[in-house]
Amino acid sequence: KTPTSVLARFQRLFRGRETAYGQWKQDDVKTISQPITEAQWKAHLAGKGPFLGIIPITETNDCYFGAIDVDDDTVNHAALAGIIEAAGLPLVVCRSKSGGAHLYLFLRDPAPASLVVAKLRAWATTLQLKNPPYPSGQPHPLEVFPKQTRITPDVTGNWINLPYYGNGTTNRYAVS
Repeated sequence: KTPTSVLARFQRLFRGRETAYGQWKQDDVKTISQPITEAQWKAHLAGKGPFLGIIPITETNDCYFGAIDVDDDTVNHAALAGIIEAAGLPLVVCRSKSGGAHLYLFLRDPAPASLVVAKLRAWATTLQLKNPPYPSGQPHPLEVFPKQTRITPDVTGNWINLPYYGNGTTNRYAVS
């Protein structure tokens, strides 16, 4: 059972769009246009049901968090965390579902999505982050979340899978 304080902190860190979220389970990936329930947050941390995804951009085009998605399963997470720390960047390295890395920025107060996206892209360049090419040889660009800097009622936004699925038994955790 996840303590209430851990659940509340997790929900606070990953605040995003309140009217939609994502779910991922093998062969079933979807965006759901309704608010996320506390039971779904708890199920994610307990490792039950589909993985939870959050759309970082809010209905007011602000963000409380953002992420750089590095799709390289050969990345040395601890070394990357050391490089980020040495550069003085406010990013937290988490192992992603695919074995790559999500570099999270967490904000106490909301910031415009356009500013968050610009900063994350600049930091990705500073850190010289790259994805290996696709098997076809085509370039595989880094993704930054939020993907949108502005949403409208007809644009839901893109979500990112959250870490700590299964909490104490997860392979998706922060690395220092």
